[in-house]
Amino acid sequence: MDSYDLYCKDLKTKPGLVAGFIGTKDELDRDKYWINVLPFYSVNKGELQEYFRTGAFEIVEGRQIQPGDDHKAVISDELAKLNGLKIGDTFSAECNDIVKNGDHDTTHGEPIPFEIVGLFTIHSRLDASEYTVEQLFPENFIFIDKAAGKEIRQNWNEYYMGYEGYGIIEFFVEDPAELDAVIQRVQQIDVNWYYYRITKDDAAYRSSVEPLSTMSTLSTILILILLIACLFLLYLIVKLGVQSRKRELGIYQSIGIGKAKILGQLLVELLLVAVISFGGAWGVSKVAAGPIGNAALEIAQPEQKELSLPKMETSPLHIILDVPAQEPEDFQVIVGEKEMLIVAGLGLAILAGSIYLAGIPILRRKPREVLSLME
Repeated sequence: MDSYDLYCKDLKTKPGLVAGFIGTKDELDRDKYWINVLPFYSVNKGELQEYFRTGAFEIVEGRQIQPGDDHKAVISDELAKLNGLKIGDTFSAECNDIVKNGDHDTTHGEPIPFEIVGLFTIHSRLDASEYTVEQLFPENFIFIDKAAGKEIRQNWNEYYMGYEGYGIIEFFVEDPAELDAVIQRVQQIDVNWYYYRITKDDAAYRSSVEPLSTMSTLSTILILILLIACLFLLYLIVKLGVQSRKRELGIYQSIGIGKAKILGQLLVELLLVAVISFGGAWGVSKVAAGPIGNAALEIAQPEQKELSLPKMETSPLHIILDVPAQEPEDFQVIVGEKEMLIVAGLGLAILAGSIYLAGIPILRRKPREVLSLME
């Protein structure tokens, strides 16, 4: 992405510092021209530009800048309203020296025409003051294609000295976890890194993961609570069942059946019930997991009214965005065979442990003692 300041004599801008000087004793001769200087951002794919990628800006009408576009532009809905513009309208911009050395009488090349193909709205705010210039207001931002950016550089060839490179290049990785490793590999390229700087931008990923991380923590806590409660309840149920069968267990012991076989029989009986219950639970979980997951996601996300707008701070080089967590549109929960096998294994271990804890105190007694307890 490259940025340029161009003079648009026919466009009104959101007023800032310079507009405040007009008509005052502090007005300079160039001020009436500076209020019509707007920042232009040359992009290849508009949706990948950081302001749109992070959700600070959003297309509300028309489309984004796409590869192959030729002199297309995307402007804010507020700038369009201020100038009475709509999709399909055109405007022009000039490479005027007012932005280089203050000489508003010198223009390089012919005025560059642009066709408006998209309008964006702003989900962010700039902590503006009376000293904020027009070029820093996001309402005045204009996004254009690479073909137009190339013409701008050609018009201002004396400033760029024929340089055909890019000021900023953005690369994307498929797995955010590999971002640091990719940067390390890139830094091993044999170039003079004094002239280059690599910065990491994972704000969009982190903001999207934030509600999922919250939900993961809540889910872990709930699972632990439910697991402890289920263990306790299952133990009580098994214990009551075993105690009600003391006479039966005593008879088994008196005819020579070993403790291991008795416990095994109890386990098999519970497993028969568990298999039927487990099969039904698997079917229900496959259907209900998705809706329950989305409901949990809504609980984990802050309410819209509590979300503050993204904050925009100015720096000498660019706008810095502080974007709140982005809400995933849909959350898919898939219960696979691996997960069910893990649950089945845990269930078997819990059943075996419950039977052992409930049955072993009885089976440690002699058969006569067990039978006498029922008299």
